[in-house]
Amino acid sequence: MVVVGRSLFNPPPPARHYLPLDKYNCVRFWKALRLLVLVAAIGAAIFLSPFEKGLPEPILLLARALYSTLLVISLIRVIWLAFTLQSIQGVGLFRPLVTLALIIGLIAEWAGFRNLSEYLVLGISSSLFGIGLAWLAGRLIADIFDGLDEGRYAWEKQLRQRLGIAEGQGVPGLIWLRIFATIIIWGGLILILLRIWGQSVKGQEIFLRYMTEGFQLGPMHVVPSKMAFALALFTVLLSLASWLRKQLDQRWLRKTRIDHGAREAAITITGYATTAIVLIIALGIAGLDFKNLAIIAGALSVGIGFGLQNVVNNFVSGLILLFERPIRTGDWIVVGTTEGFVKRISIRSTQIQTFDYADVIVPNSELISGQVTNWMLRDFRGRVRIPVGVAYGTDTSKVKEILLNITNHHDMIIKDGSITKPHVLFLGFGDSSLNFEMRFFIRNIERRLHILSDINFEIDAAFREAGIEIPFPQRDLHMRSWSVNGKPPLTPSDDKDKPAPRE
Repeated sequence: MVVVGRSLFNPPPPARHYLPLDKYNCVRFWKALRLLVLVAAIGAAIFLSPFEKGLPEPILLLARALYSTLLVISLIRVIWLAFTLQSIQGVGLFRPLVTLALIIGLIAEWAGFRNLSEYLVLGISSSLFGIGLAWLAGRLIADIFDGLDEGRYAWEKQLRQRLGIAEGQGVPGLIWLRIFATIIIWGGLILILLRIWGQSVKGQEIFLRYMTEGFQLGPMHVVPSKMAFALALFTVLLSLASWLRKQLDQRWLRKTRIDHGAREAAITITGYATTAIVLIIALGIAGLDFKNLAIIAGALSVGIGFGLQNVVNNFVSGLILLFERPIRTGDWIVVGTTEGFVKRISIRSTQIQTFDYADVIVPNSELISGQVTNWMLRDFRGRVRIPVGVAYGTDTSKVKEILLNITNHHDMIIKDGSITKPHVLFLGFGDSSLNFEMRFFIRNIERRLHILSDINFEIDAAFREAGIEIPFPQRDLHMRSWSVNGKPPLTPSDDKDKPAPRE
């Protein structure tokens, strides 16, 4: 125990502190703990050996009183220093109450009430020892889990590499292991505390029988040990399923010729399928009678009939999207007024990232039942149309030549004959302009707006150089006279002949 305490709280150089605690407080706590261990060892050597029987009763009582005083003082000092190692909220009255109970036990020893003194002092010291061990075990396990998530040490980094976990990612399913370890540690502590404070052997047998054989809760027979084992197995299998899904994504499917959308669908379906299988296995081990699933299914059907139609509709639509794949991750789609790239497809909804980097959550039912434009479903190529207007009197053949020359010199425009070559159409005579339209296909529709901007810049520069005018709508303003009550307005001559008003 001394070696373990020294290595944890005051390790000799060149070793360093393993626990993330204040070094100064750790050294103080270790000195107080070492003194307490020494006092306990001396007491065991005196009062638990044949040496005790050879002492006269007055000397024995005096020795017990002095030893109890020294033990209680050492124990109180350890308790007060223990809470300086880490700030813990909500324990303001804990130390004063424990200190008061120890002082009452010491007074009982002085007054001759040995049973009461042993019950209080030994019970409190044993309980605090168990709590300290549980806290220390919890901190060590939490530190190990944190190290696995962060990859602090060399063996943790090697383990993360073998599991195929990228830097910055957490270990899949580790949260369930944290919860299970916490339940085991503090559940075991509760059993130990019950035994310390007087639970009989018969009571423990009854408790263990309830844990292993179970009890009846209405129509259900509950076996806590089976439920604990099912929870542990669920934790392990769920972690294994998460690891399997990561391996499927990062290693196995990347070596195949499956496209990105099919890979995403396979990973998502695998995740939901493995989770469902793990849940069924855990429920079976926990002792759930699957005949009761008919009752649960009936309740779900009533719920679906009343208020879960949209949830089920989105769920089924999500399955259709994953299997049929009319929309894949990374596609550029337009849904109503929302336009952007598909970022993630889940069972209930699809996440679309707009060009403003805003994430829009669209229910899957809208993608199945509504009209969706997918610019990148089967081919990344797409057509761009650019309307161009020139002034009346412009040489139309020269306009066509300039526009075709612009398209032929752009790298992203397809000109190899694999698809319709770029062409210019003379669409008609407008109110203020001769209307042309450029039509061409580009290799990556994702670059559509950039290419459109490049072409417009080149058109403006080429027209300026050739002296071609791009007209703008002209409006003529006609001034008309007005009359009041059907009479024409007065002219200046009529105004002169008008008599002056009377005063």
